[in-house]
Amino acid sequence: MYEEIRENLQDIDGLIVGSPVYYAGPNGSLCAILDRVFYSCSDLLKYKPAASVAVCRRGGASSTFDRYTPVDEQRTNEEHDIIFDESKAFSKQFTPVLNGDISVNYRINKRKLSHEFSLKMLNVGIRTGMHFYQYNEKTNKIKKEEGTGIIPNVSYKLYF
Repeated sequence: MYEEIRENLQDIDGLIVGSPVYYAGPNGSLCAILDRVFYSCSDLLKYKPAASVAVCRRGGASSTFDRYTPVDEQRTNEEHDIIFDESKAFSKQFTPVLNGDISVNYRINKRKLSHEFSLKMLNVGIRTGMHFYQYNEKTNKIKKEEGTGIIPNVSYKLYF
């Protein structure tokens, strides 16, 4: 199967991967083949668009996407840039966080037309649960930054 995937990667314009959710994670066989493909064929996937689809009955869909590759600290310190340990691709999982959105809507209904004004505050828990790394040249240390921020969204809709 790996050889077939590798041969087809040269001819594709993009990649869509789908998986059912098992115990808050993607299918194990799919993870194994993706680890092998991403490690050995990354040059064939560069700059190609990709999407993933998770199918679940009750829960676990968002945690299926919450996997990441750890930083190779030794190589990072040698090269003074963040280098990920691709031999452990997607082996780590982000810490779950409680988060939410708040939405206030006001709608004016007329005979042939309705107006709707909305104010949405996305990511009200302030923490996204995601993080990223930066290499500090002055201290020669890896700094882990948490993804944070409230996102305001104001909208106006017309319904005919």
